[in-house]
Amino acid sequence: MLRNLYKVTGTYRHFNGVVYDSVYDLNGKWIGYIDSAKLSVENQGPAISDERYTTVTSANYSIWQNFSWKMRASSSSYLHQTLKIKYRYEHLNGSVYFSLYDNQDNWVGYINANATKVADNAAGAVLFSGQYGTVTSKNYSIWQNFSWKEKNKSANVYGQTLQVKRYYNHFNGSTYYSLYDNRGTWQGYINSGGMKMADNAAGSAQSYHKKIKFTQNFPLWQNFNWKKKSTVTDAMKQETYEARYVYRHFNGSNYLSIYDNKGIWQGYINESATRQVN
Repeated sequence: MLRNLYKVTGTYRHFNGVVYDSVYDLNGKWIGYIDSAKLSVENQGPAISDERYTTVTSANYSIWQNFSWKMRASSSSYLHQTLKIKYRYEHLNGSVYFSLYDNQDNWVGYINANATKVADNAAGAVLFSGQYGTVTSKNYSIWQNFSWKEKNKSANVYGQTLQVKRYYNHFNGSTYYSLYDNRGTWQGYINSGGMKMADNAAGSAQSYHKKIKFTQNFPLWQNFNWKKKSTVTDAMKQETYEARYVYRHFNGSNYLSIYDNKGIWQGYINESATRQVN
């Protein structure tokens, strides 16, 4: 029974001068009487080695300095951060507490396990997004898994807008996006440094700066909520405009941001309704 956790329900001062405690296990089964001098008061129980990773998922918990409930920090300071559990404590109050460390091996404190989500590996728990991002670097690997098996290279999807359905705040300090194309096909995990997140499915503006002419009477859009700004007229097809930026939309089309020769913005138009001129 050494180092096990028990509940003391009564104390008896024997005629022989010894104080005995009546002890029960945590399931309420009576164990017997024991010399109280052989017990130590540890409501938190013994430290149990753990070595897992967990992500803080609630901002509403205290992180404790000790089990006298001195507050060390708020869980809001570590929200969505992945930390290492070195030890856990199965407290007499029915809760489990994790002893957490950051990736510099600095002790963070004790936190109720309900404030976190334990992960399968150092990538941490899955977090949900639904945002869109454009691949802006050619120098990143796209991973098959967090054992770092390469699935693709960012150079092969450079400039594409993809959906970030999920992301992971890895224990190593980096964020990894789980990417999907517009057919719902999973593309892999990429370090967030290889992408630029966008406000909508149009993706991020990319430099274009080419002279164009309109070839069709397509709408010019005010925004990517498809509010129409105007429509290309036959007269406009005779003029030359500057396409300063291109948006490689998640829907598979490219949209150009158009300016006239006075620098006045005309709107966004599908690239297929234009041609380049010298």
